[in-house]
Parts: sequence; structure tokens; C-alpha cells
Amino acid sequence: VKAKNCKEGGYAGEDAYFKCLSENGQTYGLGVADGVWQWSEHGIDAGQFSKALMDSARDQVRGNVSSVSDVVALAAEKVKRDKVLGSSTFCVSLVDMVRGTMQIANLGDSGVLILGREGGVKLKTSQQEHSFGYPHQLGHHERSDKPGDALISVVHLKAGDIIIKGSDGLFDNLSEEDAEEIANQVRSRYGDRGGSYVASVLATELGKRAFQNSMDKWISTPYSLGATDAFDMVYTGGKKDDITVLTAVITAS
Repeated sequence: VKAKNCKEGGYAGEDAYFKCLSENGQTYGLGVADGVWQWSEHGIDAGQFSKALMDSARDQVRGNVSSVSDVVALAAEKVKRDKVLGSSTFCVSLVDMVRGTMQIANLGDSGVLILGREGGVKLKTSQQEHSFGYPHQLGHHERSDKPGDALISVVHLKAGDIIIKGSDGLFDNLSEEDAEEIANQVRSRYGDRGGSYVASVLATELGKRAFQNSMDKWISTPYSLGATDAFDMVYTGGKKDDITVLTAVITAS
């Protein structure tokens, strides 16, 4: 499996991600994209599309573009101009380091889960699907969605809030309740070691649990519940998929 994981971004399979601080130090960006694997049947590696999309989004953030809508539109324009083939979901978030707010642009079935410092789910982005298993997506083909179709959210952050961003490989296999339970356990055990350490351990634990669930044929997961509802048949088990997890813990400056 071709994969790369470095300070400001990485990719594996059809998933790609980035995280970076703007040059002026005012914006922290995070993004994840999941290429649509069905393109492999046509000899196209959709992982190249998601990677190109995230590389360009990272460059926009580093270049001090502070509007999440502009980041997505400029990244999509760059990928189109470079004639990259394939399609991909995307989820980009920009944290305003001065105002303490976060903008989120989400298209498809990747997403963001924000847990409040005092417990509970503060925000969970909605999945966008044309039908079950057919997420909204940017792409080179005529039927692809547009950057303007992304759902935009803005949320105020407080010290202690936890941001969990992931591809559908995470959220198809892990419920909000399980994610919150894992986060509370990690925060309770390692909270005195600082936000960066908590975020690192949390990402590992979330990814591990999502992978375990994806391999379990009998467990109830968000994916199996969605399939049961979509096809009016009882489904159980997880969904084998690429899993990307990004986490951050908000700290007071």
C-alpha cells in the first residue's frame, strides 16, 4: 500500500489529508478527502485526485486564504486546471486563532465531530449522499458536484473542546457515542500531559477502534444501520475501508 505521513499532510489508499498553520499565524487548517474507489474499474487512481485536492487546499491555507469557501473553490479550480482525473469527497476546517471560531466546509461523507469541554457533542456535520453509498463529490466528470454544494458551518470553540475529523472509514465504523466515550477516557487518563499528547493518543485510539469494528461481521455500526434502513434488510458488521483520523484539542493561548 502506498502511503505517506508527514508533518503537514499525507495519504494512503484513496484517502488524503492536510494540517497546517497559515504564514501569518492566524489560521489553522485541517482537511480530509476520500477518493471514490470505483474509478479503479476505469484505470483511474482516485487517490491522486484526493491528494491533489488536499495539497492545493493546504497551499491556500498556508498562503493566508482565510475563507473556507475560497479554500475549497481555489483547490477545486487547481485540480481541474491540472486535469487530474477521478473524484473525491472533502471536508476542510479553518480555525481562526484570534476569534476562536472554526469554519467547516463539508461535501460528501467525510466529516467533523466536535466534543465540548464539559462533555457532549457540540457539533456533528451531516453526510451528503445522492443515495446510500453514493456521496456528494468533486470530480472531473459532468455529474460531479460543485464546491458551492458544500455544507458550511461556523462554530465557536472553547478551551478544552476536542475536534475529530475523519473520512467515512472512521464515521461508518464508529458511532458518536463510542467516539465520545473514547475521548472522555483518554482525556481523563492523559489530560495532565497537555492537549497535543491527548490529541495524539486519541487519534490512535479512534483509528484502532474503527479498524476493529470494520473487521467485525456482527457488530452494529453506523454503516450497518444505514444499510438496514436503505435496503429494508437487516445488516450487521463494519465496513472495510481506508480510515483517516485527525484530532485537535483547543487550548487557551
